[in-house]
Amino acid sequence: MAVVTVAVIVAAVAGGGWYIADEIRNGALAVTHAPPVPDTTVVAVGDHSVTLRPIDPNAFKDGDWGRVGTWGLKWNGGYARVGKIIALGDHQAERELVPVSGQLSVGAHVLLDRPAYEGDPQTALHLPFEEVTFPSELGPLGAWQLPEPRSTWAIYTHGFRSSRQEALRFLPALVSVGLPTLVIQYRNDLGVAASVSGHYDFGLSEWRDLEAAARYALAHGAHDVVLFGISMGGGIAVSFLYHSTLADHVRAVVLDSPMLDLAAVVDLGGERSGQPPGLMLVGKLITAGRFGVDWRGLDYVSRASELHVPILLIHGDEDTQVPISTSEAFARARPDIVTFVRVAGASHAAASNSDPEAYDRILTDFLRKSID
Repeated sequence: MAVVTVAVIVAAVAGGGWYIADEIRNGALAVTHAPPVPDTTVVAVGDHSVTLRPIDPNAFKDGDWGRVGTWGLKWNGGYARVGKIIALGDHQAERELVPVSGQLSVGAHVLLDRPAYEGDPQTALHLPFEEVTFPSELGPLGAWQLPEPRSTWAIYTHGFRSSRQEALRFLPALVSVGLPTLVIQYRNDLGVAASVSGHYDFGLSEWRDLEAAARYALAHGAHDVVLFGISMGGGIAVSFLYHSTLADHVRAVVLDSPMLDLAAVVDLGGERSGQPPGLMLVGKLITAGRFGVDWRGLDYVSRASELHVPILLIHGDEDTQVPISTSEAFARARPDIVTFVRVAGASHAAASNSDPEAYDRILTDFLRKSID
């Protein structure tokens, strides 16, 4: 009887672990370019304001619709920006509205957009740029190239399941300090080659595409580079520092909400969904076997002693996707080179949304000190 009981328990744990592995694949590994689903509805539209309510009741207490700051507002056929909160209730918020395109109407389903701009540098910000391509080991990749006078170039690497538009909110600050900038694509982006693994590698392969961009910059007038990575892009930037022969050309690094330990990200997701830690461990082991995920290799915090360039590390303390604890551990490991900025009330990759002016001031001060 005891043998049967043990067999049932083992089968249950294995089955649960297999389920967790599927969840990890779907939530983190699988490449998808499906647009985000609108999660907010328009309750009222005034002359210069909009009232928003989350569609999902679970978002009443945890959503960007009610957070202080500036956000884009995207809907089918239009775009706007929302800013100052005029009135905040339990289930809705009235905010200042700046129309950009299209007509916003009551009942529309909308999505709050972190980039807060749409289009490209010219159409969104009136910044001249050139669409360029650079070769990589998997084929050509695209980049927005913004001209500026310095011989230090910035290379921006976007985050998880995102795109180059994510960089738009940061470009004015980079341009203000005179940095020529490349905003790059990398493997698994829409319209370019897929990774050999068939899924996101969180920096273990993508660093090679960042290296290809750095090689392009160095061949086109750059003497050195600044890396700017957000979310998964931050992990790619740090992986580049560990692996690339061009790492000595890096002058400084900016990391925003970086994915520095994928296991910690997965554990946070399991905790929020109520999964037992033991079952999460089994699920990660199965994930490693089924999908070839190298959990140890994806712990970039453990190798922080190898780094030597100044790093600006920014992370919001209400990030429910990437635990701020990984950034705190990274900063504790290298206080000699890491300037850590904890942003109160900011969700994932949204520190600049919380206070764009303060963010730009911190960013430009760091860059000037690092490259002047």
